[in-house]
Amino acid sequence: TETAMTVLLTRPPGQNQSLVLACEQRDLPFVELPLIQIVPVQEDQQQKQLVMDLDQYDVIIFISTNAVDFGMSLIDQFWPQLPQLKWYAVGSATGEELGKWDQVAETPDVPGSEGLLALPGLQRLDQQKVMIVKGMGGRTLLTEALTERGASVAELSVYQRQPVSYSEEALNKLFTSGALGYVII
Repeated sequence: TETAMTVLLTRPPGQNQSLVLACEQRDLPFVELPLIQIVPVQEDQQQKQLVMDLDQYDVIIFISTNAVDFGMSLIDQFWPQLPQLKWYAVGSATGEELGKWDQVAETPDVPGSEGLLALPGLQRLDQQKVMIVKGMGGRTLLTEALTERGASVAELSVYQRQPVSYSEEALNKLFTSGALGYVII
């Protein structure tokens, strides 16, 4: 009988669940080896001020499920009752995550910044204030496009990606075993 090749899963800790389930359903052996971890940004006064000023914004956009997890936890510290805003999520998973916070967000049919920018409510933003909740770094397309459309945009960075380190011995053992057949990055 042919031996199934092991699948290497590299997503951050806690974010491989759907891939683990898919491997288990197919009786595929797998190894989890996260390449990055998602950690909160060190809170600073600028970040706190942005959150405290949330009621001065018209639109809030969440870029990922991580942005929801870390951002809503931070917002909840200052806003037990949220101000009236137009809520947007980059995709359905992010929208579902906001639903856990009792927020309904408009999501694009095509996930991503390009999909968000195609939504009717984000076409004309003359003198509207938009807050984008996101991780540190990343693409600037959304901020630039919304600014061109007349919005005043603030970015609230609530998490960052950090590399995960492994010993050379552990990596050599994994990669020289001959069992790895697939890597999902």
